[in-house]
Amino acid sequence: MNLESTYDFAIIGAGAAGMNLALSFANEPFFDNKRILILDSNIGKEVNKKWSFWQQEPFEYPDSIEKQWKFTQFKSENLERRIALNDYTYYTIDASKFLNSAYQSLKTKPQFSFELSEVQEIIEISSGIRIRTSSNEFVASHVFDSRVPEDFFKEHKFTHLKQHFKGWIVETEQAVFDDSSFAMMDFSVNYQNSCSFMYVLPFSANRALLEFTFFNSTLVRDEVYDLAIQNYLEENIECQQYKIIETEQGVIPMSDYPFEKHHLPNVTLIGTAGGWVKPSTGYSFKTSMKFAEAMTQRIIHHQPLNEVPWKKRGRWYDAIFLEVLRQENESGSKLFETMYTRNSIDLIFRFLDEESNLIDELKIILSFPPIPFLKALFRVLFR
Repeated sequence: MNLESTYDFAIIGAGAAGMNLALSFANEPFFDNKRILILDSNIGKEVNKKWSFWQQEPFEYPDSIEKQWKFTQFKSENLERRIALNDYTYYTIDASKFLNSAYQSLKTKPQFSFELSEVQEIIEISSGIRIRTSSNEFVASHVFDSRVPEDFFKEHKFTHLKQHFKGWIVETEQAVFDDSSFAMMDFSVNYQNSCSFMYVLPFSANRALLEFTFFNSTLVRDEVYDLAIQNYLEENIECQQYKIIETEQGVIPMSDYPFEKHHLPNVTLIGTAGGWVKPSTGYSFKTSMKFAEAMTQRIIHHQPLNEVPWKKRGRWYDAIFLEVLRQENESGSKLFETMYTRNSIDLIFRFLDEESNLIDELKIILSFPPIPFLKALFRVLFR
């Protein structure tokens, strides 16, 4: 193996996790003299996705921002609220713009190289990890791998729900959307008594993304999503004339599966594969930024890289909540209604970001009906 094919670090996958990790490396002088390889067959290609998140500080890549909001809405059978986000801002960014901006920036850094081919296998060897692609072979001292382990898709005792959705970006002739706020969850739309809702991001008065979203274990046919969005536009928005500009569709795992058991001494899983998706919400972009920075600091300070990214208490809360949704999926609307009625948005965001203290967490826990959660606790304990 020649020197040109040998690297200090390799990042498999140039999505949100891989690129955030690379950008974090690029910001630290420690990595200036390292050799870093990024491998992905889709580097530089268009990605038809929007990523959303909330945070208090301004987003550091403003050119990729599609829209930002200071108000949200929650709607269920018994509640309709417009909620000020206070110190938080909710951002939606264009995935292609963010990834392309990251790629263009990293290409100017001499420590980074790119391999535009698919990784076929990685093998532990005495000098590190051998990486085989469809056209080349490399060795890296340490690999960060975003490929989800096959074992995750097999039957296991852990709760495994799916956040599955389909969205339309529509343009309308009339100004029908209020783009000063977005709809986090609108449970006035529902499919067969499941935990399903409409998520609406208005980018302007004439353009919006509408996603029909499920938190459950069963996928549905495409026409279920399409009909729900069509009916919502016609009945809730009262809009008959519109043009579908783009569609997007996805399935995000909501699971308390212990991804960390697949770490190896010289291989660290990242992104979905590393458990970076918040199990109870499906949000991952902000956590990718957070965990990428934490990983970077661990490398600099020679600390272990294969530790669990989430707090232990947070993992328990997620496991119990997912188990409640699994057993009583029809109660999803009521559970989220309770959360938004009895808690401030600041407290909810702190709790979901795992930046809360024990008093905050007790407030959230005590706002929910105890019986379903106690039953779920025992099922999680004794599964």
